[in-house]
Amino acid sequence: MTERTLKKKSEIALCVEMGKLAFDEGMKCIPANDKRIMSVIADEEKRTITTIQVLKAWIDGWTQADLKGKAI
Repeated sequence: MTERTLKKKSEIALCVEMGKLAFDEGMKCIPANDKRIMSVIADEEKRTITTIQVLKAWIDGWTQADLKGKAI
């Protein structure tokens, strides 16, 4: 794996965790309401993933946390 690929994977994992944290804090599944993820989006020069990848990862994390809470 290249360094760039590893960086992308870690950035995606971070965005997933941000989504989970947002769920735990009681936020709705609206990334625009999360100031942390919006700051990631605003910092285009430092990230290697696209805005769509950031948003998708955040939503995936939020959804995982939601489904985990509904599991039996």
